[in-house]
Amino acid sequence: MNQATSTSHGEGMALGLFFKPIGAALESYGIDSTALLAKAGVEPESLTDPWKLVSVSVRNRVWELAVEATGDPCFGLRAGAHLRPPMLGYLGYSLLASSTLLAMFNRLTRFMKVVSTDAVHKVEEIDGEYRIQIILFESNLRPEGIDGWLMMLVKLCRDMYSANFKPLRIETKRSPPAGCTQEMERIFDCPVNFSSNRIALYISAHDMQAKLPGAVREMAVQHDRVLSNYLEKYQAPDVLTRVRVLITKMLPSGECSKVEIANRCHMSPRTLQNRLSNAGTSYSNLVDQVRKELAIEYIKQPHRGLHEITFLLGFTDSSSFSRAFKHWTGVAPSKYKRQQTLPSS
Repeated sequence: MNQATSTSHGEGMALGLFFKPIGAALESYGIDSTALLAKAGVEPESLTDPWKLVSVSVRNRVWELAVEATGDPCFGLRAGAHLRPPMLGYLGYSLLASSTLLAMFNRLTRFMKVVSTDAVHKVEEIDGEYRIQIILFESNLRPEGIDGWLMMLVKLCRDMYSANFKPLRIETKRSPPAGCTQEMERIFDCPVNFSSNRIALYISAHDMQAKLPGAVREMAVQHDRVLSNYLEKYQAPDVLTRVRVLITKMLPSGECSKVEIANRCHMSPRTLQNRLSNAGTSYSNLVDQVRKELAIEYIKQPHRGLHEITFLLGFTDSSSFSRAFKHWTGVAPSKYKRQQTLPSS
């Protein structure tokens, strides 16, 4: 496993495996993708090494050359449509094994650092629908790259949930692309709001919470472990990502305290709290968020009893877990579990 590198001036990095769908899209136009990627400065190992990260400048050059060679202002969408989950390496296999789209997007939020340092995802439930927001750390990303990522997310939902899946709407900061505005709405099959103040995908609660046919818990856990170990050992993730990963791993031990987490991050508890505060959260909020995500995922697994889930989430007793679960979802865990096993009408 190779340690990811970064540019000396802190330029954002992203997984080189993203070039595979770009290459497939280029080949569909009859363009030699190998030659074009080489011209842009893409090293051959970037296409095969699941941990190799590539700079923004190289990726921007790829998009620029691809649009120039194809003459297609919608090329970002064409590339995103060629995504196959294995192209995302270990993360792709983990996403494939998710129990719901909500679990998939939570997993993507948790492990995004593995595939890109350009952005993070934020999943929120608002007025009965879910917003998956993409928060960029890089201001100079080519709009085709953002189009492609949005298309990848929609493609994942269609592959894993339903070929007829369509978002409620999409928001993007880019201005309407000449010659591609109507095509974007046709491909996404939903309204696209351009020149917005955010980049976001909106999905109905029904779609987000529906059970996925390909869910395999053991596979998800196995790949999650690989991704967690990678983040902890081989990258220098932001403190938010690192703390979330550590909380996930340490909850069952009962030693998931702020002091212990701070020690693992090689900082004092006060420094840890200050850094989390600067990121807009706190240690207790993160513990609550991680517990909620894991609880909803665990409760849907028929073989898990409430006592086991209580232990896995680090609660002292089942009543404490039940109170927390009812606060998160509005129903007791036993009722929620029964609802998950009822046949759909």
